[in-house]
Amino acid sequence: MRSNPKFKFLLSLAALCGMVLLAGMFTSRVRADEWNKLTVLTVKGGPIQIYDTYLAPGKYVLKLADSPDRHTVQIYDRDQRHLIGTVMAIPSFRLEVTDKSEFLFWETPAGSVKALRAWYYPGYTTGEAFRYPTHLSPMMGAGS
Repeated sequence: MRSNPKFKFLLSLAALCGMVLLAGMFTSRVRADEWNKLTVLTVKGGPIQIYDTYLAPGKYVLKLADSPDRHTVQIYDRDQRHLIGTVMAIPSFRLEVTDKSEFLFWETPAGSVKALRAWYYPGYTTGEAFRYPTHLSPMMGAGS
């Protein structure tokens, strides 16, 4: 029975379908990261501010919410079990693409909390810029 050409064809077809399914699982993970731009942010040396959210030293996950405007940033704990904050951002543009995530900070007075100004995902010239209202302005030393 195993020498039956029909059996061999069906066995080969089943193996091919299995490989395609397995490849699809890995491809969808890559696309998911690119869609939501999931990025791990490591905070060292002291807390930082992202709009009205303050992050103590540690690891956090930033990603875009699944929303129509594509500029809503969600901040999670390192395991993505707890949503810490949601921040509305605006598009930011850069001239050169990098192969790593890039974080830019506002210049703040000595002794005040560092404030995240922009976040760029690897391979993109567009990123997310964080605005601050006057009462939270990094230039005013918010959070100190």
